[in-house]
Formats: sequence, structure tokens, C-alpha cells
Amino acid sequence: MNHPSPTDHPTRVLLVDDHRTALWGLARLVQGEAPRLSLVGIATDAEQALHAARSRAPDVVLLDGHLGAEPGLLEALRELGPRVVVLVASADAARPRRADAVLPKAGPAARILAAIDALAASARATRAH
Repeated sequence: MNHPSPTDHPTRVLLVDDHRTALWGLARLVQGEAPRLSLVGIATDAEQALHAARSRAPDVVLLDGHLGAEPGLLEALRELGPRVVVLVASADAARPRRADAVLPKAGPAARILAAIDALAASARATRAH
């Protein structure tokens, strides 16, 4: 059986952050990895995040830790199916429950990309079984 390559089915990424500069940088990071990654949406608050997750079916959500602390948002996103990477301001921040990965915002871009790839591969493997 011939398995599709990641470029046949790019990883669909949704960005959620209330800081426009952070969104701009993350968007450039994801767009720079096309066609392997596809930016499917940007949200600046919980309501927008849930709407985008429902309508755009991302594989991975990059979620600002501040917004991830909003009651129920992380759980609601996970119930919709995507894997969730929470980006925190401090490496000492508490790990949000139900997050698939927690990374410091100040960390290297390569770590964010590696987390997206690992979670997308995990999601594909789960769907294949």
C-alpha cells in the first residue's frame, strides 16, 4: 500500500493568540514551511478559536498559554479533534491539562515545528488504526 507523503496532505495549522505580533511571527513560520504545513486560520480569542476549529478542521492548534487558561477552551478544542500545542511565556508555567505539548514562546522556532510534526504524525497514526 502506498502511504501519502506529508506534502500530499499538508498539516493544517490554526494559530490562536491575542498578541498580533506573535500571530504575525507564527504565521510566517508556518507559511515558510509550505507545502508541508498549511495555515488554515488565525484567531485572537476563544470564540474565534472555537469557530475556526469547527469550520476549518485543523490538525494542530498553536494556542497562547494565556488563552489556554480560559475555562473550557482547551478541552473544547481537543473535543473537536486537533492536537494542541500550548505556547507559554515562561518555561516554569504550569502544564495545562489536556495539552498535547507545552513549549516556551521564547524557545527556538525549530522546537515549535518539531512539535507540530510530531503531533501531526501521531494524529495520522491514530487515524490509521
